[in-house]
Amino acid sequence: MECPKCTADNDDEASQCRLCGFALKQPPTPPPMEDSRDTLRHAISGLREQIDAARGVMFASLGKLGDALAEVEKNLSVPLTVSLPAPAVPAAPKKVEARQLDRMRFGVEPAVAEKIEPASPPLVVEVPQKSPPAPLPPPLPPVAPPAQAQTHQHQTGASELHIGQKWLLFAGITITVLGVGYLLNLAFQENWISPVGRVIMAYLFGGAFMGAGEWFRRKGGNLLRFGLPLIGCGVVILYFSSFAAYQIYGLIGQGTAFGLMALITAFTGILSLKYDSRALAVVGLVGGFITPLLLGTGTNNYLTLFTYLTILNLGVAWLSFHKRWSLLNILGFVFTWLLFSGWFFRWYADSMFWPAIIFLNVFFAIYALVPYAYYFRHQARAQTGGLSLGIANSFIAFGYAFGMIKGHTDYPAASIISLLYAGVFFAMARHLHLRQPENQRSLVMTLAMGLLFLTITVPILFSGHWLTIFWMAEGAIVLWAALRLDSAKLRWTAMLLLAVVFGKFILRDYPLTFGFHLELFRYRPHYGFLWAGRHFTTLVSLGALYAAGRLLWKNHADAGRAFFITFGLALFALLTAEVSGFFADFNPNARAAAVSVLWSLYSIGLMVIGFGKRITACRFTAIGLFAVTVLKVLLSDMAHVSVPFRVLSCVILGILLIGASYLYYRYSEVLMPEEPKKTEDKQS
Repeated sequence: MECPKCTADNDDEASQCRLCGFALKQPPTPPPMEDSRDTLRHAISGLREQIDAARGVMFASLGKLGDALAEVEKNLSVPLTVSLPAPAVPAAPKKVEARQLDRMRFGVEPAVAEKIEPASPPLVVEVPQKSPPAPLPPPLPPVAPPAQAQTHQHQTGASELHIGQKWLLFAGITITVLGVGYLLNLAFQENWISPVGRVIMAYLFGGAFMGAGEWFRRKGGNLLRFGLPLIGCGVVILYFSSFAAYQIYGLIGQGTAFGLMALITAFTGILSLKYDSRALAVVGLVGGFITPLLLGTGTNNYLTLFTYLTILNLGVAWLSFHKRWSLLNILGFVFTWLLFSGWFFRWYADSMFWPAIIFLNVFFAIYALVPYAYYFRHQARAQTGGLSLGIANSFIAFGYAFGMIKGHTDYPAASIISLLYAGVFFAMARHLHLRQPENQRSLVMTLAMGLLFLTITVPILFSGHWLTIFWMAEGAIVLWAALRLDSAKLRWTAMLLLAVVFGKFILRDYPLTFGFHLELFRYRPHYGFLWAGRHFTTLVSLGALYAAGRLLWKNHADAGRAFFITFGLALFALLTAEVSGFFADFNPNARAAAVSVLWSLYSIGLMVIGFGKRITACRFTAIGLFAVTVLKVLLSDMAHVSVPFRVLSCVILGILLIGASYLYYRYSEVLMPEEPKKTEDKQS
């Protein structure tokens, strides 16, 4: 190696010149200290960014893996494949710039473009299915008798408890009451105690039972149910004591005895409300109603009897306002009408008409209100269970009232009672509609009862065609109410009523009341007989049929169509009868021609309606009627009608036929609408 200083030749491996000592191999000059620090700082920064990005990807992957493992634990029976995306290489622009700077500083050419590695496919982790751990064997249950033996034992215990609590108590109370009765009877026969002492002793027995019952009731628990029957036993003993004081010993008068028993009944009702005991209320009510039987003297004291029954029934109504005790209402209803019936068939005479009719309607009003009293007061939803009670009460009261009125005064005066009953039910229906609009069934039934008594009023006051007028109008009103209430039963009832009454109008009123002879096709004695009543009845009947068709058409098209068809046929028949009857009296020679003209006009009317409403059946019916009219003119009118009317019949029929043909030409698009023109495909 040649020395650059002295040009001496040296060995290749020598580090210094052998002549001048010049250093032949010098270490490379290190870069400046500041440049090295910057380079190191950039490298550390890039490394930190890569570590942060890798850590974020790792945490996201671990979170997804944890969620997947949680799903696998929830559903171990289904193997789950969890796909985890490969961690993406984050972009690090600062790193790329530092690398390029290093290359430039160390003499390396900068990279032209960074090669982006394609994303690696997602990492698929197959989670194996974990078999659930075997459950530990359950602990051995304690030895118990078989289920059948347990059930039998439970039933046996329940039966024994029922016998011990209910039947033994009932038997004990019954025997005790009988013992008190026998004691009173024995004391009376042996004359041990004076009558006053015997009655006082009986009252003491009753008070003792009521006191014991109250004592047990206050103990609470099961003794509460033990104390209430004892109180009921005391009430019964008090009733018997009052009966003995009046009927057996004669210590008090009948009025006093009635007053005492009424007080006992009222006191029992108050206790039943306080203790919320229906059984106690039943005991007091039954005792109150059998009081007239116990205190009866065989005389007709009907004012005292009816006053007592009124007070007792007002007590029943008062209880019904507070409690929903339907059994109490039924018992009061049954006992009231049994006592009234027994009095009526034994004692009633026409001289007692006014007191009897007044008290009768008081009883009706009470038991028309009682089934709904609780629901009116508490604004609860009324049940339909009381409807049968109200219906039976109405018919029983009206039957007695009708019989008494018929025997006392004129027959039509009974309409006052039927109108009164109808008003009561309409008032109840209005109250239900205002307070309980959702209770549609009770509302419908009360409306039906009101309409029933309103219907009964008409034959009482009127007869003949007036009955038809009223019932046809009522049928249309009931149908409207049925559709508003959406009641199928009421709707069918209204439709049946309309059909039956219209049949009565055609088959009975027209031939018998209005004198129309079908064989002669004319009216007897003459056309003007009951002219106004006949036409008014006809208008109401046809109007009711048309209204029924309109009401039913929207939701019950088949029924509406039937009523429209009936309306059309009836209008045709009645117009024919009117025209024939009129010309039969005033111009018999023109009668056949007039009927032909009527049929032609009717056909044109059907044709216009058929085109206007687009009803095919009307148009075909018009064509059929035109055909019948043409045959009638050609076969009958030409032979039996005089020449002027024959000409008139033919000319009018011909003009109307031409007019019908014009309608078919004019409205042909209604029958055969033009087909839409096919658009030609445009070629590009």
